[in-house]
Parts: sequence; structure tokens; C-alpha cells
Amino acid sequence: TIATLLFVSANPKFVEGNVLEVGCDLGLAGLLGSIGAGKIKLEETPTAEEGAAPTKSSAAGDDDILSIPKGTPLSDELKMLTLTDPNPERLDLSFLNVKHSNVPSSKVSMEELNWRKRSISRSAAKVFHTIIASDLDYTYPEAKELAHTVAHRLQAVSSWEIVKGD
Repeated sequence: TIATLLFVSANPKFVEGNVLEVGCDLGLAGLLGSIGAGKIKLEETPTAEEGAAPTKSSAAGDDDILSIPKGTPLSDELKMLTLTDPNPERLDLSFLNVKHSNVPSSKVSMEELNWRKRSISRSAAKVFHTIIASDLDYTYPEAKELAHTVAHRLQAVSSWEIVKGD
């Protein structure tokens, strides 16, 4: 989980559009990764010397990584972070983590999703720009179902985006 949240934080381009965390457990990889990515995006904005208003990240005492300030930054490009888990009790704990994080509840949703079992939904599945999967147990049948979940939920990429790269 820690490695995943650090990777997500360091790569804000993945925290755009709709983001899904599969098997979120406590929601830490997706939630803290999104907060970290938002902070990096905020720090990448032009400074006052470059003609923009000063950002919150330049405030004194902002280096305390253990406190989560009110109005926690999220990338403007993040539409929705969806935390999923097959265990409703884990989703309840994820909800508490979201509440304590000061992340706007309008940016986070939760749903019960068991990626180990194929389910056919009568409604159209939501499509996601990024899918986060951390600390999942893989056996062949389960990995096959995870691949199925990803295939049906990941947003198609245009050929221009593939060529563009970084």
C-alpha cells in the first residue's frame, strides 16, 4: 500500500478523470495517493514571481506530512475517486478515513465490488482513467477475474494519447 500511494503521489497524471481503487481495504493507497498528487500539482503551478497568486504549499509549517489541513488539495483534473472493496466493513473504515482526510465528499464515492467474481451489470459500468490495485492476492482464477474487471472498467485511450506519451 505504501509503495502504491507513493507511486500515485509522484505521478499526478494518473490522478485525472475518474479513478478506481479495487480492493481498497482502508482506502489509503487511492486516498493518500490522490492527496499527494494534488499537492504536487499545486506546487507545479506558477509562483507569485511568475505572475500567479501564492499557493498554500508555500505557507510556513506546510512540511508536516502527518497533519492533513482543511481544504486538502486534490488535482482539479480528478473528477471522482471510487473506492471499492467486497467487504462492507472495510468500506465503512474507508469512509472514516475519507472523513478525517478533509477531502471533499463530492470527490470520493464508495461501492461494494468483488473483483474475484465476474458479475454482469444491467447498467453501464463506470469508466475509469486509472485503476489502482494494491496488495491483492493473485491466483490464476482470481487474476483472470481482475483482468476482466480492468478490461471492462478502464477508459479507452485514443491513438493520439498513446503516441503523445511523456
